[in-house]
Amino acid sequence: MRSNIEQAVADVLASKQEVIVTNVLTAYVRVAGFKHQSMDVLTAFERAMDKHPDAKDQVQSASAKLVAGLRQDYWKSMFNWSGKPHCCPCCEELVTQLIEDPDKVEESLRLAHETQEAPPKKSKKRRPKNKRPHRKPIAFDPGCYFLPLSVASFISLVLHYFCWTVSQLYYLYFMSFQFLFIKGLAHMADLHSLIPMPSFLVFLVSHDVHVSHCLCSYRFRIENIVQYAHIIIIACSNFLSCSRCFYKYSTENIDYVFLTFSGVSPYGPPGHRPRDHRTHQYPCSTFTSLIDSSTPTDMTQARIIQLNEAWSWKQRNIKLSSVLDELQLLDHGPASPVASLAVIQDGWTNAQAFPSEVHVELLKAGIIPDPYVAFNEHKVQWIGDAEWLYRCLFPFKSVGEHDHAELQFEGLDTICDVYLNGKQILSTDNMFRTYTYPISLRSLDNPLKETNTLLLHFKSAKVLAKLEEAKYGRVRAGSTNLGDPSRVYVRKAQYDWRWDWGPELLTCGPYRPVTLRMYTTRIKYLNPRTSVSFSSNESSPTTYFPILKLDLTLDGSFSQELVKGLRVLMRDSKGVVVREEEIPLPLKKEGSDLMDQENSELEVKEAVEWKFDNAKVGLWWPVGYGEQNLYDVEVTLLGVNDTTLDKQTKRVGFRGVQLIQEPLAEADQYGTGTTFLFEVNGVRIFAGGSNWIPADNFLTTITEERYRSWLILLRDGNQNMVRLWGGGVYEPDVFYDICDELGILVWQDFQFACGVYPAHSGFLENVKKEAEDNVRRLSHHPSLALFCGNNEDYQQVLQWGGIIDLPARIIYESVLPGVVSALTNPDAPIPYHRGSPYGGKEWDTSDPTVGDVHQWNIWGGKELPWQEYDRMGGRFVSEFGIPSFPSLRTVAHWMAGASEKEWYAQSTWMAQHTRAGSFERRFAILLNEGFRVSPDFETHVFTTQVLQSEALSYAYSSWRRQWRGPGKEYTSGVLVWQLNDCWPVTSWAIIDYFMRPKPAYYTIKRELAPFSIGISRTVIKDRENDRPRQYYEFGATQSLGATLAIWATNSTLAPLHTLTLELTFNALDPASPWSQTSTEAIPLLPANQATELLSLPCPGPPLATVEPPLWTSTYNVVVSARLITESGEVLARAVDWPQPFRYLEVPDPGVKVQVGVGGDAEMVQVQVERSVKCLFLSADGEGEEVVWSDNALDVVPDDPRVIVARGLGGRRIKAAWLGKEKASFV
Repeated sequence: MRSNIEQAVADVLASKQEVIVTNVLTAYVRVAGFKHQSMDVLTAFERAMDKHPDAKDQVQSASAKLVAGLRQDYWKSMFNWSGKPHCCPCCEELVTQLIEDPDKVEESLRLAHETQEAPPKKSKKRRPKNKRPHRKPIAFDPGCYFLPLSVASFISLVLHYFCWTVSQLYYLYFMSFQFLFIKGLAHMADLHSLIPMPSFLVFLVSHDVHVSHCLCSYRFRIENIVQYAHIIIIACSNFLSCSRCFYKYSTENIDYVFLTFSGVSPYGPPGHRPRDHRTHQYPCSTFTSLIDSSTPTDMTQARIIQLNEAWSWKQRNIKLSSVLDELQLLDHGPASPVASLAVIQDGWTNAQAFPSEVHVELLKAGIIPDPYVAFNEHKVQWIGDAEWLYRCLFPFKSVGEHDHAELQFEGLDTICDVYLNGKQILSTDNMFRTYTYPISLRSLDNPLKETNTLLLHFKSAKVLAKLEEAKYGRVRAGSTNLGDPSRVYVRKAQYDWRWDWGPELLTCGPYRPVTLRMYTTRIKYLNPRTSVSFSSNESSPTTYFPILKLDLTLDGSFSQELVKGLRVLMRDSKGVVVREEEIPLPLKKEGSDLMDQENSELEVKEAVEWKFDNAKVGLWWPVGYGEQNLYDVEVTLLGVNDTTLDKQTKRVGFRGVQLIQEPLAEADQYGTGTTFLFEVNGVRIFAGGSNWIPADNFLTTITEERYRSWLILLRDGNQNMVRLWGGGVYEPDVFYDICDELGILVWQDFQFACGVYPAHSGFLENVKKEAEDNVRRLSHHPSLALFCGNNEDYQQVLQWGGIIDLPARIIYESVLPGVVSALTNPDAPIPYHRGSPYGGKEWDTSDPTVGDVHQWNIWGGKELPWQEYDRMGGRFVSEFGIPSFPSLRTVAHWMAGASEKEWYAQSTWMAQHTRAGSFERRFAILLNEGFRVSPDFETHVFTTQVLQSEALSYAYSSWRRQWRGPGKEYTSGVLVWQLNDCWPVTSWAIIDYFMRPKPAYYTIKRELAPFSIGISRTVIKDRENDRPRQYYEFGATQSLGATLAIWATNSTLAPLHTLTLELTFNALDPASPWSQTSTEAIPLLPANQATELLSLPCPGPPLATVEPPLWTSTYNVVVSARLITESGEVLARAVDWPQPFRYLEVPDPGVKVQVGVGGDAEMVQVQVERSVKCLFLSADGEGEEVVWSDNALDVVPDDPRVIVARGLGGRRIKAAWLGKEKASFV
C-alpha cells in the first residue's frame, strides 16, 4: 500500500501545475485500531514530499504558522462562539487556561500521559543508520490506553491532540467513545471558515462508521475538506458507510481512491468484499460505480441492523431464582452430537438458525426425535410445558448522527419477557403482533452499551391458557379433535394445540426477525393507496385511470436544518421511472411547531395524488384475466442538503376489488337470495382455489423457496384464490409478495377459529393492536381481496348447540371492521366479511342463498354420498373436502422404523397420522359405496386418492356450472379444503407435505381451466329410491336407462364462435366392440360464464348382445366429450364413467407410453386401446420430484394425450389406474 500511495501523491504533485506546495495539508481522521496502517500512510506521504525538496522548508514553515494561529481560535470557536460560553461549569477553568496558555496545559497533559504504563511492544531489529526511521506511533491512542477520565480531562485530551503537529503535517484527530464529545462537535463553527483550505489534499477516513456519520450529520462541514481532495484513503471495516460519507460531496478533483480493509467486511462493494487485510486502488470513476452499487447512503439515514447472529438458547433452570442468573451460566457453543437434556439446562447452546424455534433447535441438536415420524409427537410434549430462554449478544457504538433507536420484534411466540442488559423492557402475549421498544440515544438513560445482552424468556402458553380458563371459565372450542379449548384465551396459532389434520406441538421462540432501527427522523408508516377510475364513456368502455395517493407517518426529531421534504417516485417492474416528484413537508401542527420538538409524529395525508392514463400504467389482474402489472413506490425523506434521512419502498398494483352482494335476477334450485362474488377492475370473476394452512408446524423452516413452490403449484393448477384460514398465522410478507406476482387473490381470515372467544377489555385491546399491525402491513398488496373476521365461530352455534351467544361478536362486528375501515384505502376499500361461513338469518350459516357456506355434509355432518355435491352448493362454497392418503413415499417417511406387519390401513401407525374424526367409519362409507375394497395397502391408498379426485372434481364441475352469467351468478366461487399439509399425514390436502400432488390436484386443474366441459349422468330407475342418481342399481331397484347433460365453461373475457362438440361412447366390455360417435355444432360459447350445451339419452350396445339380460346396457358405457375449434384444436375434454365403480369389470386398457425430449423437459405421449380411469404416472426410483403438466388422466381410445414431464431425467415411468392400483412399469 505504501508504495502505491507514494507514487499516487508524486504523480498528482507532478501533474497539477497549480498546486501550491506550501499549503499541503493532510486531514487525518481516525480512531483506534489502525495505528500501524496509519503510519504507513504518513510515511508514504513524507517520501512523496521528499521528491520536492525545494518546497520542504516552505511546507514546514507554513504548517507551523497555521497551527500556531489556529490553536486559540479553535478553543474559542469550540466554547465561545457568539460570545456565549457553551461548556459546563466544571470545565470553565480548564477552558480559560486552554485559551490563554495552551502550551502550558498541553505540556502538563503530555507529561501526565508519559507516566502511564504502556502495553509491551514487540522487539524490533535495529535499523541501519543510513535508513530513514519510521515515524513513531502517536503518543496517546485511545484504543490502546483507555483511562477513566473526567469530562473535563477527556475534552482537554481530545482537543490537545486535535491540534498536534508532526513535522510538516497537520492532523485533525477525532475520537468517539463518548457521546458528550460528539454533541460538542455538533456546535463547532464551519471548518472552512477557520482553515484556509489547501489546493492539494490527501484525506484519510476512519474505519469507524460512527465517527464518520457524526462528523457529517451536524454543522461540522467535512464536505469542505473533501471537495478539495485529490487522493482519498479509506481505512475501514465498513466500506459502505465511510465511503459514502466522505465521497458523496464532490468528485471533480479526485484522482485516486485507496480502500484498505482489516478483517472480514460484510459491507464491502459487490465483488470486493475482502477476507483479510488488503488494499484496493481504484480510479475515481471505478470507485463511483462501486459506491453507486452499494446500499445505505447518507450520514443521518435511518439504519436497520438485523440481530440475526450470536443467538443462543437453553431451557429455563427452575432451580435459579432469577432468570437473569441464567446469563452467568456457561456457553456450550455449537450443539454437540451427544447433547443431553442436562446440557441445555446447565448452559447456553448456539442457535443454528435465526429466526428460531425451540423444537427445531432441539431436533438439530439431536436431543429430541423427529416429531413428524412414528409416534415421536408424544415424546416431545414436555417442551410445551417448559420455559425457554434465548440470548443475543450484539455490539453497539454510540451513533452520534441518530437521535433515536428502536428494538423491533416482528414475531415472538408467544408469552415472553424481554430483557435488555438486565432490565425488563417488554412483556408479550401475542405472537401475531409486532412489538417495539423505543430508545432515546440522546438520553442519559440510554440502555445501549458497547456490548449488549438481549434476553428472551419464553413461558408456557399451555400453562397460561389453563390459568386464563380457570379465571374466565371453560368454553366450547370445536370438536374434541381440535385440541384443548383453553386455546381461545391465548393469541397464539390455534393449530398448535392440535387440529384434525395436525399434531399437538406447542412451539415457542423468536420466529420472525428482531431488528435494531436507528434514526433521527424516519418514515414510520407508509401507505400507498391505489385505485382505478373507469371511464363512463360508452364509446370507450375500456378507458381507465389508475390513481395513486400516498399517506405516511413520520416519526422522530424535526428541525428546519434537518428535514426538507419528500421525494416520491414510481418505477415499473423493469426499473423505468414512471413518475417522480419532490414535495415539501408541512412541519407544523395546529398550535405547535414540529421543528421545535424532540419527539413527535407527523401524519401526512395525500402527499401525492397522481392520476395516470392507461398508456403509462397497466392494471393488476388475477391470473387468467390479465397481466399482473406491479410498481415500486419509493419514498425518500430528504434532509436540507438533499441527504437521505430514510427511504421506504412498497410494491403496489392498480386494481379495484369489490365483494358484490346484490339480489339475483332469477331463482335457482335454492331460491333467489343474493350474490356473493368478487369483482376486480369491473369484471366479475369465478373464484376457484384452495384453503391454506401453515405449511409447517415449525414456521421457521418455511423458506421463501417453499412458499414460492407451493403458490406456483396453486397457480399452475388454474387456481386464482387462496384463503388463509383463521386457525393458523398471518403469513410473512413474502407470501403476499408472491401472490402479487402470480396473480393469486387472497382471502385473509383474522386468526380466530372454531371457538367461543372472550371479549374482556384486555383481550379486545390486544386483538385491536394485532389487527392494526397486520392490516397496516398487508393492505397495500393488490392480491388482498378480503378480510374475514373468523373461521366457523358463528357456525358452531348452530352446529354444536349449547352455545347461547358469542361474546366475541363485538370483535367480528365492531373491532375488526373498524380497523379495516380506518387503515385501508377509503377510495377503494378492501371488503370485510364478518365470518366464514356467514349468512342467512340469526345463526343460520348454512343458507345457500346468501353469504358463503362450508359444505361438510359429505365428509361428516349428514354423511351423504359425494354425488350430492351438485345439490349442496351455495352462493360461495369456501370450504368442502374429502381426505385421502398421501403418496406412498410420504407414508414411508412417517413409517420409518415400523415393521412390515404395520403396513395396513387400520394399524396404529396409520392412526397416528390420520387425525380426522371418525375417519375409519367415514372412509368406509364412501369407499364401500363406490369402490371395491382391498386388504392390499397400496391398493387402498390409491383408492382413497381416486375417491378424493372423483368427488372434488365433480363438486368443482357442478358448482362452476352455476356460474351462469349476469343476474344468474348462483355459485361464484369454490375453495377446496385444503391445499397443503403442515406435516406428513392423511388429510384433505390435495398436495401432501412434501409437495407431491395427489390425483385430485390434476382433476381440479382441468375443471378450472379457461375452457372446460362437464358431463352429468342421471340413471333412470324403475321406482323411487334413496340411492345416488348416478348409480346403476341391480337389486330391488333396477336401472332402465340414463340421460346425459353436457355443459361448457368459458372463463375468458372473449366469446368463442363456431365450435364443435364431439361425443364418443365406448363399451367397457372387451367382448363388445361397440362404440359410437356424434357431433353437435356449438355456434357460441359466451364469455365468462357456463353454458348448457346438450341433453340427450345415453346410448349403449344393443341389449341382445348383453349377457345376462339386463334392463339397460348403458351401465357399461364410457362417455367422452371434446370441444373442438374450427382449426381442430381441442379446447377441453371430459370423460364420464358409469357408477358405482365397484360393479365395473375394468379390462386391461393396453396403456402405451412414449417419451421424447422437448427443450428442457420430456414429452410423454399416452394412448390406450380401451378406456382407462385415473391413469396416474410416477417416476421410478429416487431423485427430484417430477413436475407433470397433467396427470390422473381419463383416456379413451383414439384420443392420445401428450403431457410435459420436468425432472424425469431418463427414469422409467410407472403407472397405476382404477382396476390396477399397484403401480407398475409401462
